[in-house]
Amino acid sequence: MGIELEKNSIHGTPSAATTWANVIKLKKTVLLDMNALGWSAEKLEAMTLIDGQTLAIMNDNDFGLRSTLVDANGKLIDGDPTSCTVDANGAILNDGNCTTGAVSVRATRGDAVNRLTRMWILKFPKALSNYSAS
Repeated sequence: MGIELEKNSIHGTPSAATTWANVIKLKKTVLLDMNALGWSAEKLEAMTLIDGQTLAIMNDNDFGLRSTLVDANGKLIDGDPTSCTVDANGAILNDGNCTTGAVSVRATRGDAVNRLTRMWILKFPKALSNYSAS
């Protein structure tokens, strides 16, 4: 059994793999804590510059849906689908990471907080170019 190389979609040539030792980790700097300002959506996914000192931000409500776990009878059960491990066919493995009894994931209506789409306009006291992340 040989190793298959992923094809480069532009040229159709094999892509060279790199070791994790060669990957340079990026540093993160917290510039603004949206939760501290009252942002309650699950995630902030859009940002645009309106002018030199104004940002517009928005959440993605995933069409008001969320992923939920279901048991063998199709009944919703508590648990986090992202903690589950699946096999090559998409079947949930009983490896201790997922909620006991979970056999599938289903898209259901999200909770009232995360179904909403939010857009905030943030006006800063000075031009954004005057702020630094250093």
